[in-house]
Amino acid sequence: MSEKQENPTNALLNTYRNRALDAYRNKRIFTMFRNYYAIRRALLKRGWLEKLSPDRYAQYQTLSEETLLEYAKQGNVYETVLISKIMDSYPAFFVWRKRIQAELYEYVRPYRNGIRRSPMVNFTSKVGLIGCIEQVHWHGVEGVAKMSYPRAYRLYEKYDEKHFIDDFRLTQCQALMRYLINNQQHLEDLIDLEEGTIGCEVLEFAIDSLMRQIDESQSLLSVDSESQPVTTDEDWNVFLADCSRVINSLEKIKCYHCEMVQWLEIGKKIISEIEVQRPALKWDGCKNLWILKPGYKSQGKGIVIHSSLDEILSWSSTHTNSRYIAQKYLERPLLIYQTKFDIRQYMLLSIRESTVQIWLYRDCYLRFSSQLFCLDDLREFIHLTNNSVQKKYKSNTTRDPRLPKSNMWRLDKFKAYMRTQNVAEDVWQARVYAGFRENLIALVLASLDETILCENCFHLYGCDFMLDEDYNPILIEINSAPDLSSSTGVTARICPMVLRDCVKVVVDFTRNSKAPTGLFEMIFEVNYKMKPNRDVKKSSDVIAKPIESVESESLQLHHDNTANYEEFEEQENFEEFEEEKNFEEFEEEKMC
Repeated sequence: MSEKQENPTNALLNTYRNRALDAYRNKRIFTMFRNYYAIRRALLKRGWLEKLSPDRYAQYQTLSEETLLEYAKQGNVYETVLISKIMDSYPAFFVWRKRIQAELYEYVRPYRNGIRRSPMVNFTSKVGLIGCIEQVHWHGVEGVAKMSYPRAYRLYEKYDEKHFIDDFRLTQCQALMRYLINNQQHLEDLIDLEEGTIGCEVLEFAIDSLMRQIDESQSLLSVDSESQPVTTDEDWNVFLADCSRVINSLEKIKCYHCEMVQWLEIGKKIISEIEVQRPALKWDGCKNLWILKPGYKSQGKGIVIHSSLDEILSWSSTHTNSRYIAQKYLERPLLIYQTKFDIRQYMLLSIRESTVQIWLYRDCYLRFSSQLFCLDDLREFIHLTNNSVQKKYKSNTTRDPRLPKSNMWRLDKFKAYMRTQNVAEDVWQARVYAGFRENLIALVLASLDETILCENCFHLYGCDFMLDEDYNPILIEINSAPDLSSSTGVTARICPMVLRDCVKVVVDFTRNSKAPTGLFEMIFEVNYKMKPNRDVKKSSDVIAKPIESVESESLQLHHDNTANYEEFEEQENFEEFEEEKNFEEFEEEKMC
């Protein structure tokens, strides 16, 4: 009599248990609390198994093991849920958490997204970004780490508010002189000795204030300066009102022609000298515009733009719970076909056993306003390029037809545009991309002392830059949870690529330093001494080194080993875009 054969049901269950045990032993179990299908698919292709979060296939998770086993087939939802139940007591070794979520399986140090730091230098908030700006001068390294960022102030703090008021007033002095200099060819529209309504004293006041600013910056003021006439708040209020009447109401200054010419020559020299001391002032114009942002909100919520000091202070005082910051608005950005844009770039931070690695993505995309740029109209659809804002509006019919209907451009489209403007071929790599690197390295170094360094933590950031008229990048803000959805054809291509390449860095490269990392390039690495409890680094030694080559070794290996990378990525992106149109329905249909 032949030996009794094993029950097929038990055999199948044992097969699943062995798969689960093998995944545990090889540390290939993952859990996701977001539906980033590109990451899920990348891990499944690597032989990982998913331990389901409570809300994924929740109705199936209530079924018994016997029922799941009865209907389980290769690749269907019953099999997925059954394997997850079998792994219930196993930890996950890759965890994609929601933004605010406690540590999971910390005892096995899984790869998990989310790097935490002190609120004062948490650069993903507007308030924390200012804190990093204040620290960055201790970490700047010429050609390696340097920040280019609009000046900004915390309006809810009295100390900062005072400095903002001083800055606003001096900026108004420059704005007046810029306005007059820009219109010097038409002095008859600016001055009228007989009918002018603004006294010539407004020019003297502006010039004296700017000269005093130069002297203060050069520490040339003597103790006798205390005996000089004090400029009162009332003096400033009168000056600000006069400036508004000249610039906005087009009232004329009561002044001789030759006298005005002399004032303007002095003004040109002073502004040139100030711009040498403070290059960021080159981004200013004639309007003295400031953009007010809630300290801890995103997606353009609560943002307003004002040019009146009284309106700014009033807005801040009536919205104290929002902790508003005032950031100087860039009045002279690079425009494309008279339209404002910004650039969304991606940075990945990865914490390993003894190093913090900064990775920068070598692809990005542009986001356009749906309207023509205009400093006289301060509505959000002109000045906020966030997709969450622009998707609410139709594009202006007078906008250049060469601009995309989706308000987004791929990087290669922007490079083609640069060629039409006779921009040198190396400007993108040597100036724009290099500027991204310098800004982000400086930012991370400025925050590192207050960063919790937990091995295997990583974080993917959305970094927003603008360009000045010379193609120099200016950091605007950092997003801790960037929108990675396939909202347009542009994002349907790049976002899945970024997520897949994130897995290559976090999982593949960590386990094999020769593994390809896609389009992520390691731009900087910091070696630190981890404290025994692997908690916050305070006074531990730090040795930082820039990555010398433009292309890291891993990136070069990637190019060598995947000659048809673009074609492969395009096909995968198309598949995932189609799948994510109706994600849950797709998975149900595929797996059941």
